[in-house]
Amino acid sequence: MRVLVIGASGFLGRHVKAALHAHGHLVLGTSRTGGNGLVAHELGGPFPVEVCKFNPDVVLNLAWEGIPDFTLERCRRNVELQMELVESVIGLDSVRRLVMAGSCREYGDAASTDRLQPAPVDEFGRAKDEVHRRTAEYCHSAGLDLTWFRIFYVFGPGQRAGSLIPSVIDRIVAGSEPEVRDPRATHDFIDASDVAAAFVCALDSTGAYEVLDLGSGRLTTVREVVDVVLSVLGRPRTGEVVISSLDGLRADIGYTEDVLGWSPVIDLADGIRAMIKESDLGVERLEQIGREWRGT
Repeated sequence: MRVLVIGASGFLGRHVKAALHAHGHLVLGTSRTGGNGLVAHELGGPFPVEVCKFNPDVVLNLAWEGIPDFTLERCRRNVELQMELVESVIGLDSVRRLVMAGSCREYGDAASTDRLQPAPVDEFGRAKDEVHRRTAEYCHSAGLDLTWFRIFYVFGPGQRAGSLIPSVIDRIVAGSEPEVRDPRATHDFIDASDVAAAFVCALDSTGAYEVLDLGSGRLTTVREVVDVVLSVLGRPRTGEVVISSLDGLRADIGYTEDVLGWSPVIDLADGIRAMIKESDLGVERLEQIGREWRGT
């Protein structure tokens, strides 16, 4: 299948592009500056000739400008750019399905997910919700199939350094205590490879319009995340038992499994282990760190 990936140089985009190649799809990726086999394309601008000649069957959109800037101004600008992109996709006669990356923040502070009734409470969640609603209307009018993924807390190799798990790894490797704002906070963590696998599954979906959660379906406290990193690096866990202050919001993956035949397969420890192995520390240095902590 011919697949166009918008935002292919980003954290998720790189994982999705690799998964598509692994499944034998013909892939064309775009990024703002191009290079490394990608086509230069400014989000919201007209597609370059390479994209038009590619004649994609499916378009996957993982782009969002300015992360982690989630201010009102930045979010409003992103809404404009996203809708201009959707119009450009609709203008490609070859495309039969558009797959978009939404966010669990569309659910706001709800205790449980309701795919039909999002309740965003912050600018990012409201912006994603608006893009979703308007995209659904555009696709319905144009007769274009749509899959909208509400993605939960993704982690994996290549994640932004300031994110929770990379920052915890960096602090522990440096011999410092991880700085976390609320160890009792709970999130639904999902490995980037599992997210990428769901995007691949969406290519063969037969549904005209789908809103699907992408998460593990499990809640993990921030303190548990710290302990898993300690364990993977060979350092004793804290021994501190932390009870979650809130139930938290977890993905409803049952519907996603029914629609796509997909389910997550990578647990938190294995995902963190892969992040550490692909870091620039090197295997020998990691083994040395483990010996130093064990006093051997």
